Amino acid sequence: MGNPLANETAQAINAFSRNAVLNGAAHGLAGPVLADLAELTSYSEARQAKELARLATLFPPRLDGDAPAFDFHPAFHALARRGVAAGLAGSVWGNEADEAGARHLIRALKLATLATLEPTHITLLSHTHASMAALMNDSDSLGRWAAGLMSKQYDTAARPVGEKQGLTVALAVDVAVEAKNTSDGWKLNGRNLPLPAPAADLIIVRGVTEGRGETCFVVERHQAASQGLYLSSTAASAACDLVDVPAQLVGRPGSGTDVMAELTTLLRLDRTLIEAGTMKAAITRAVENAIDTTQLRALADAALDVAAVHALALRLAASFDRAADDPVEAGYARLIAPVAAFWSGRLLAPVLAECGQPTEAARVPYALCEDVVQITRRGPRTVDRVVDRVAQDLGPSGEGTLNVLRSSREMAVADPGSIRMFMEQLAFAAAAAELQRIAPGILSEAFAETRLGRPWRSAYGMLDARHDAGAVLEALGCAPIHSD
Repeated sequence: MGNPLANETAQAINAFSRNAVLNGAAHGLAGPVLADLAELTSYSEARQAKELARLATLFPPRLDGDAPAFDFHPAFHALARRGVAAGLAGSVWGNEADEAGARHLIRALKLATLATLEPTHITLLSHTHASMAALMNDSDSLGRWAAGLMSKQYDTAARPVGEKQGLTVALAVDVAVEAKNTSDGWKLNGRNLPLPAPAADLIIVRGVTEGRGETCFVVERHQAASQGLYLSSTAASAACDLVDVPAQLVGRPGSGTDVMAELTTLLRLDRTLIEAGTMKAAITRAVENAIDTTQLRALADAALDVAAVHALALRLAASFDRAADDPVEAGYARLIAPVAAFWSGRLLAPVLAECGQPTEAARVPYALCEDVVQITRRGPRTVDRVVDRVAQDLGPSGEGTLNVLRSSREMAVADPGSIRMFMEQLAFAAAAAELQRIAPGILSEAFAETRLGRPWRSAYGMLDARHDAGAVLEALGCAPIHSD
């Protein structure tokens, strides 16, 4: 019969190694980290985890009347607990020796693995992770909450934050509220503030302070529930009203824009990985029900884009790890974060449609495009250095791509309306370069041949028959299927 534990370990390693992109990006990481990734992959592919994801999707958070908190299905908490234990909430900010020099990359690999299950619990962990970037601007805030946010304990108890073993955060920053400094401290007022992670213990809010501009604040949800925080919900989202809610200042008054810039870059990476995970899961389900090779070819065509998005996001995460020591990598992180989020957002609806899944409304990409416009105008040297590095990473095929990128960048500077062309071309090139490095073979070859320097395509299914659709799907870990 053999050793059951050894068999289980072997199965976990095999599950991880089936995904050429994740496996290639993890090359060279410490043994214990690779073992954790293999185990996490095995968990995410297990029937039990998929059932938890199904239940969490089927039973969204419920708010009964004027209750002080949302009611979550136990499946949501089970998924979130596993994600917190895996380090998605706070591991980047820790000091585990095995992760030194690659903390963002390792977390991104874990996120890519778990994002195939269910997105809402990942949003909670993503916000908690990004919140540390805001709290690092304020030593008082950091000292007060950092230990709870970095904990690998997921604590669902309804009690004050000081009594909890672990903390989570919601970033309610889509709308700025009114903030005033009173004799009793800062108070916030606002209506219908979107609350994307209503299970959180802490809520970070943007407040407008008189004469000081935007400032970030933290609200302790349990405490505020009896002090002016009112929750509401619709079929699609949660929200809250703030009526003189006490809040803790983060940083100095007026520093909100700088704090938000740090948060936003981290969130864009996570958004890219979450959407890539959603697309990969959809392709996997569609492959299981595919009826002929024509359909498989269309799914394989879509899978090339999903593999490339994963590769680009993992390369972006690695640039976060290198940014402090390499100014070009810092520029890469700044430029590619909005580019990657733009690309994944544009792909989500057509990929889901190809898989026969309900499509989600595409995000309006204005903020992402405007961010890249500003970078190309204010930091043209930074953009050129990043473009040069991408071309260098592409090797012999990079010279032609370099000319295309520089031409589209110059066009975007002269005409901001064409910035999307530059962003798409840069995404294609950077993704192709990383696929070539971490997943040489069918994925990198087929992607480069069908995307780089090719006319714009509006539909999947045009993958040349020379590229084995089954091999493409297997390389992404979608299904062990060979085309005829």
